[in-house]
Amino acid sequence: MEVLRQVKELYSGKNAISNHITLFSILGIVVILLNNVVAAWGASAFYFDFFAIAPSSRFELWLTLTVCILLMIYLFGYDCKFLYSKFQNNDSVLPEMDLVPMSMFFKSFPVFVLWQMYYAVLFVIGVLFLPTNNSTLVYLTASLLVCSIPFMNLIFVKFISDFKYSKDVLLPSSIFKYIDKCFLSLVGLILGILLLAILPCGLVLWVSKFAHKIVSEPLKLSVYLACICVFIYFITILKFVYLDGLVKIVKSKILNLE
Repeated sequence: MEVLRQVKELYSGKNAISNHITLFSILGIVVILLNNVVAAWGASAFYFDFFAIAPSSRFELWLTLTVCILLMIYLFGYDCKFLYSKFQNNDSVLPEMDLVPMSMFFKSFPVFVLWQMYYAVLFVIGVLFLPTNNSTLVYLTASLLVCSIPFMNLIFVKFISDFKYSKDVLLPSSIFKYIDKCFLSLVGLILGILLLAILPCGLVLWVSKFAHKIVSEPLKLSVYLACICVFIYFITILKFVYLDGLVKIVKSKILNLE
């Protein structure tokens, strides 16, 4: 199974273990900081048995939020560095943790925002002009909007290959080219990732249910938070497998035919 081979490659290479430990640590910090920010805004009342330490002052709140946003920017840029290294080196190992992701974030952010704007326009058109009393048409439009996201991801991945602002990247009509050339390959990739996600997601759910039976309240809450961190890490690994698959599709279906 191709996705299993991609997962194996993610844990190979030089400094693989240290890179994964660093990645898990950053994700854990983001989860904890976001959890604390949510608690500060009073939304923790919606959670039962949820562990959070709200910042004690407005300055601490904004400092926590700023650090969280910076780490999320870094993770976005790290995705871009992973994609770029795939195009350059043709391997699936995690790249080194350095400051390069910050510059890659600013290089790629304009194209990311552009396609989010295209998507927002489609969403607004759907909301304003679709008859809400026709549920079939509403569900069909919503499905088309959701299904278009992976093809937008392909266009973004194509941009990361050379960071050039070409028509293929900037024009919204280019999405039809990607649908025509990449549809079957993309469906196969998504199905493989969904199958791969069953075991880790099921394991995290089982542990979270087990945690509910723990008598010690501090231990129970700590296990809940740990489950969230592990779940986010699993999702991140699946995301890298997905990005790896997108690079292969762009190489075989787009770049090799240009």
